[in-house]
Amino acid sequence: MARMFRHIGENVIIREWVRFVRPENIWIESHVRIDDFVLIAGGRDALTRIGNYVHVATFSSILGSPGSVLEDFVTIAPGCRLFSVSDDYLAGALAGSQVPWKYRSFISGQITLCRFAAIGANTVILPGVTIGEGAVVGACSLVTKDVEAWTVNIGIPTHPIRFRNRDEVRRRAEELCRGE
Repeated sequence: MARMFRHIGENVIIREWVRFVRPENIWIESHVRIDDFVLIAGGRDALTRIGNYVHVATFSSILGSPGSVLEDFVTIAPGCRLFSVSDDYLAGALAGSQVPWKYRSFISGQITLCRFAAIGANTVILPGVTIGEGAVVGACSLVTKDVEAWTVNIGIPTHPIRFRNRDEVRRRAEELCRGE
């Protein structure tokens, strides 16, 4: 399996029922777990990168030609959808995968989940969004714009409701990396 990816680190667990599109454009670091029924697409024009200590839970999808970046210590709960490209329904173009490209219009942009970000179950993240370092998005949320670092966010569309304990999260990550 390692030969099919651009890079794959150590201690990577990929369950049996995971599907990859363009795996040659997927970079996976170490201590990663990808559960069954996950679909991950490597970008057409960019790599899809998965950092260290990342978990992608069952029934999640990471899709789109601009690729996505999941930095270290990111967790994605079950049923999440990350779409780095979407049909632009307001542009007057046709939509749908069976329509030739020249008749369609798109909204696209790489999705980035910064270090320590956590995405709650059944959340949808739209093209071009950055989830800031340590930010959390609650279950069943819709993320249409960037999320500020170290905030807890909920809703459709998401909005911040409080802040996370940045110092304690960083302390525990440092302890883990030192092997304590």
